[in-house]
Amino acid sequence: MKLNLIRRADFSFIPASEDDKQAALKIKKGEAVEVSVKVLRNYKFHKKFFSMINTAYGFLTEKQRDFFHDSIDGFRYTLEVAAGYYDEFYSVARKEWIQKPKSIAFDKMSEAEFDKLYEAVLNVIFKLFLETNRVDRDTFYKALKDF
Repeated sequence: MKLNLIRRADFSFIPASEDDKQAALKIKKGEAVEVSVKVLRNYKFHKKFFSMINTAYGFLTEKQRDFFHDSIDGFRYTLEVAAGYYDEFYSVARKEWIQKPKSIAFDKMSEAEFDKLYEAVLNVIFKLFLETNRVDRDTFYKALKDF
């Protein structure tokens, strides 16, 4: 069983989410458990990353959305690869090297790595998409704040 906890000021811990609460309820009162501690990445920053992607997607032209087959995931993967966050593998069927975005799951990268990815993707968004659509940074940041 795996659950996430939040430390309170009095050094006690509480479940971080409803799912974590349900998992904790399966532990009998007074039962001893072994705990391994790993500080998780900032969940709010993770959500901000996806808000940034959604905001940028909202500024795309219809033609650009069609190019990504109206897939926000395809858009995100393209941004991550363009930001340099990918692995390469050889496709026998295509007879070429393919770039696949690395996982951004909480257990796959540190907060520092995620921060670098965020900044790199933001730069790609401005350089490749928003500047060509004549969207300035102030407009983008205002829309991101409102998202």
